[in-house]
Amino acid sequence: NGWILNLDSIDAIANNSDFLKKYNITNGKISLHKNSDELYTKFNGNIDYAYKLLVNKDKPILNYKIDGYITKQQDIYIKINDKTNIEISNDLKINMHDSGINLDQLLQFVKMITSQEKYKNDEKMNVFFKADNSYIYVGKNRYVISDKIDLQFYNGIITAQLSHANGKAGFKLSNNEFHLYGRDFNDKFMENLFSLSKFHGGSLDFS
Repeated sequence: NGWILNLDSIDAIANNSDFLKKYNITNGKISLHKNSDELYTKFNGNIDYAYKLLVNKDKPILNYKIDGYITKQQDIYIKINDKTNIEISNDLKINMHDSGINLDQLLQFVKMITSQEKYKNDEKMNVFFKADNSYIYVGKNRYVISDKIDLQFYNGIITAQLSHANGKAGFKLSNNEFHLYGRDFNDKFMENLFSLSKFHGGSLDFS
């Protein structure tokens, strides 16, 4: 026993749904279902999301296949396009692999989640982001390629670490002070970051 709700057109009810409005889900179709012996509500669907979190080279990915579940405490667990997992609870945790990351859109998405009403009077929501074998899209034909990315937004301080081959970089933003360092990045890294340029036999260090 249980129930199922199929919504073939989200926009028809989006304005009357706190959940859909809260996470800016307004275009696509979604199915919600729950069995009587289960503790959470499951969902799946296809949406054209307002935040273009992923890219294929320099082309934003417009449609997202999602599935996940919602707990009684309104914690949400979402899988997107089988490559990204998002957990929205006391903290926001994002894990992805083999993906192109639209940095500007990701930051807007994080800002939207962390500014929700339930967190305004509490401690700041912490954000933990991890990506494996992925790249950050930073502009036309410009990419920051990586083997591993770790980013943390903790108690108002942003720190991040990135590695590619033997190269390592990191940055910290605290009290409007920005610190950036990096070393030992190879030709491939530089060619992706500086479009239409060719590098041979050098390395990139910065601080």
